[in-house]
Amino acid sequence: MNVTEKQAVIDRNVDRLRREAPEDFAFIGEKDVRHALGVLVDNPDILSVGPDETSPADIDFIATYY
Repeated sequence: MNVTEKQAVIDRNVDRLRREAPEDFAFIGEKDVRHALGVLVDNPDILSVGPDETSPADIDFIATYY
């Protein structure tokens, strides 16, 4: 995946998480959400789901431990 595709995946999922879980998104913070999504895109074996299926709990886990 090139940088442009990676950024598109991150942007799409930031918007999705902001819309679907605004309180969780605000708690985690956009910077950490973006970081966690980037880590997930680069290391897809971390979770059993991809960026488009992640939950706020998945994002919080990655942001905390990676």
